[in-house]
Amino acid sequence: MGGAFVVANVVALVLVALGVGLDGGAFLLTVIAPWLSLAGWPLWATRRRGNGAAIDLGLRLRAIDLGYGLLGGLAALAAGIVAGLITASVLGDFTSAAGDEALSLAETSSPAVLVIFALMVVLGAPIAEELTFRGLLWSGLSKGGRPVWVSIAVSTGAFALMHFEPVRLLVLVAIGGVLGIVRWRTASLGACIVAHAVNNLPGALGILALGFGSH
Repeated sequence: MGGAFVVANVVALVLVALGVGLDGGAFLLTVIAPWLSLAGWPLWATRRRGNGAAIDLGLRLRAIDLGYGLLGGLAALAAGIVAGLITASVLGDFTSAAGDEALSLAETSSPAVLVIFALMVVLGAPIAEELTFRGLLWSGLSKGGRPVWVSIAVSTGAFALMHFEPVRLLVLVAIGGVLGIVRWRTASLGACIVAHAVNNLPGALGILALGFGSH
């Protein structure tokens, strides 16, 4: 997680130093680059120092995992909506970082950039984030003998805080908690990835609708 933070800032600084604006394709690069750490480290670590991602992280996808992933994704959406309503009742209307960036890209970038961004939201983010939070972090906590509730709580907290969106913290905690329960009940990281993708799908569709509606 620290590596992802460092990579993101280094890439941004290099682009700024080169006089490249942090929008369009450059913005996508600042998002994708940290995923090399988030997704790459768990895969490398389990390959070089463990038993492989399938055993150490539960990275598999069976038919039953698809079903649990779909149900978990719908449950995460419902939990996120409830948490969002609670947040709005206290803080007023709020937006997400992805939604704000989609509006910006819609005004300054081509439809192709928006399509890539939507794919990143619905596929890239679930894979990279689940490998880190419900993958390596979860497995490390579980193999250390911690109770399952500790694995759920710590992975959920890390997932929520790493988004750096304080106003959406309750929403992210609600979503992360459901994903943690999916990981616990299925022992499958594949089910978590599917659930995360289902949860992100409306946002990805919204990005496309906003983008193409402005062109």
